[in-house]
Amino acid sequence: MKEKIDYVKKEIASEREEIDFAKREFQKLQDLRSDIQAVWRDESTYELNSKYLDPCAEDDDHALRSLSQQNLALEQANNFLETANEHAQKCNQLSTEIREFLDVTEQENQKAQGYHNEAEKYYSSSESNLKQSESLCLHAESLMATA
Repeated sequence: MKEKIDYVKKEIASEREEIDFAKREFQKLQDLRSDIQAVWRDESTYELNSKYLDPCAEDDDHALRSLSQQNLALEQANNFLETANEHAQKCNQLSTEIREFLDVTEQENQKAQGYHNEAEKYYSSSESNLKQSESLCLHAESLMATA
């Protein structure tokens, strides 16, 4: 995932450089037009500007704005990817810790089950011994009563 994020970062930087280059070239063209307008002020220049150059300048400006917005959206998407990647790494770390905790818990449960089984055995044995003790006490009482 990290490689993909790095790739996207490089693509964003490359696109940003291309947008900056296009902006500089567009500005050069506009500067040249401004310089020429001071010299050429005839009907053909007006027609050339209104039919071709002005719409082209508007299209260029719109395209550059759109590309800048796209670049910004890509940067935001990349930031979201980085955040998602960080969360995924944190989830992996936490799931490993949870697995380790569950392993320890399972071991403790097995120990507790063993202790429970042993306690049941002792309880059953003590019940049997108690019944036997009661029986012996009753027998002893009956012997004392007859004596």
